[in-house]
Amino acid sequence: MQEVALYSFFSAALVSLLAIISAGIIQVFVYNLKYYEDQRLKLSEDILNGLKQIKYLNWETYFLKKLEEARQKEYKQVKGIQYGDSFISFFRRITQSVLLFVTLSQFKQIQTINIFTVIIKKYIQIYIYIYIFIYIFNFQQLVLFDKFVSPLNGLPWSIGTFFGGIIQFKRLQDYMHQQQISNENRFFLKQQEKFQNLALKFSVKQNQKPLALENIHFEIQKNSFNFIIGKVGSGKSAIIDLILNELITEGDNNIMYKNGTLAYVSQNNWLQNTTVKQNILFGLQYNKQLYDKCILLCQLEQDIDSFPDKDDYNVGFNGNKLSGGQKQRICICRALYQKQRHLFI
Repeated sequence: MQEVALYSFFSAALVSLLAIISAGIIQVFVYNLKYYEDQRLKLSEDILNGLKQIKYLNWETYFLKKLEEARQKEYKQVKGIQYGDSFISFFRRITQSVLLFVTLSQFKQIQTINIFTVIIKKYIQIYIYIYIFIYIFNFQQLVLFDKFVSPLNGLPWSIGTFFGGIIQFKRLQDYMHQQQISNENRFFLKQQEKFQNLALKFSVKQNQKPLALENIHFEIQKNSFNFIIGKVGSGKSAIIDLILNELITEGDNNIMYKNGTLAYVSQNNWLQNTTVKQNILFGLQYNKQLYDKCILLCQLEQDIDSFPDKDDYNVGFNGNKLSGGQKQRICICRALYQKQRHLFI
């Protein structure tokens, strides 16, 4: 009986090892699937947001090809997961039969008799030799054996759930541990400011070599109109990002704007899916005098008059009902209506 117990334990350990390996392989496919899902969703978002431009420039074939490639990568991972699940399902069905066969076949001292033959799919024949069954096993022992096998059947799913939780935790951890802009060593802008000895350092993805702008010095006078002029790639946008605290800097001269003292209009304009008027007000109270002045400065009178509902005209998702110039001027008008001390365009 000790030999039988030893073989039973060895068989259970082998089955458990196979379960752990199969569950681990499945979770590798699950991890890759989540990555490719993120890539496909980002691409789908870009396609939906730029659908008008894609149709206008006849880029459907190009983006369709990219989307199909992303789906194929995702499909390969799904296929691997299904193969693994099929193996685990097969493993669950044969576990009890295999363990029972291994256990019963180790009774050496009792003469064997051939009881029956089990045929699986007409190709595999398993001959189980049982030794005078009535003297060895009784009903209670078979029930105990069945209870022993049930936890083994649930082992792959338990391991898969455990590894799946680890994967989701890691994805959340990577998101929460993203680098944030430090709030230390900052000063507040006054009405007249001088920027000097600012050191900016950042990296680009192509070669990971640090690029630097050093000893930046300029003055901004109140009620003045200033330009940043330079060659392509000379760092004009980087200086704006530096002032906005959107880049990692070296040194003690970081800048913070207090109580919303800055309005910024980026090159990539953004509008809400609401009316022209609500986009300009942007949550502020309506001031007719200021509103009309901003409309006049941004030369939006003719555009608003041409709209069916005037300034109650809905601009659509991200302003897709407007031209590029109209969207940009509405964004500038929105920034002017905020009445901030500094306006960056």
